Amino acid sequence: MRSTTRRFTMAVILMSALAQNAPAVTATGGTVTNIGGYVIHTFTSVGVTSLNVTVGGKIEVLVVAGGGGGGDALAGGGGAGGLIYSNNFVVSVGSTNITVGAGGAGAAPVATAGGSNGGNSVFGPLTAFGGGGAGGWSTVSPQTGGSGGGGIAGGAGAAGTIGQGNAGGDGGPTGVNYPGGGGGGAGGVGSNGTSTVGGTGGIGINLPQFAGIAGDTNFPAEAWFAGGGGGGAYLAGGAPGNGGNG
Repeated sequence: MRSTTRRFTMAVILMSALAQNAPAVTATGGTVTNIGGYVIHTFTSVGVTSLNVTVGGKIEVLVVAGGGGGGDALAGGGGAGGLIYSNNFVVSVGSTNITVGAGGAGAAPVATAGGSNGGNSVFGPLTAFGGGGAGGWSTVSPQTGGSGGGGIAGGAGAAGTIGQGNAGGDGGPTGVNYPGGGGGGAGGVGSNGTSTVGGTGGIGINLPQFAGIAGDTNFPAEAWFAGGGGGGAYLAGGAPGNGGNG
């Protein structure tokens, strides 16, 4: 697994330009890109907007919520925003409401703070829940979310939402380095902290059909979404964990 860390807060709608035995779905809204016979409408600005459908039908839709914020001091990693994907979603003529959730705030630089949850992202009836904020110091527990936040040293990670993400990892043992657990990702749970290293964030999900709008130039055939944040560690030779792909 690569150690590359990327963050996305986005709702993406991928629509086929050629539908069998039916007119192609057409709509306006978002940033429109034409790639390989598909028309892709991308929404990345935090807030409320809409997709205005003029010809309805089946589409491919990806909704990703905002990721959770990291904790402060002996902290876990933030959980990835919830991810919902469908390749058989039906839209009707009219306006479909969209909300793009913001990433959660990282903890304030005080010894008893955890991260905040990310904001929900919405596409019509689909709601992806924001990632869980990480636990912090020795008293602030991680939060549940699309994927759960990583636990503090000696504490458990938080749960994710079934169908959208996974749990955060548990914190490592208390002692010299106090490593936190990695935040959960859409494709896997966050790793537990060890005696010396914070847990790695849970892996995201690779959806290569979106590589043309969200890919990494070093890996042009891949497009990873919703990886968890790496857990933190204290001094004396400890090391923070890597974030998950996505």
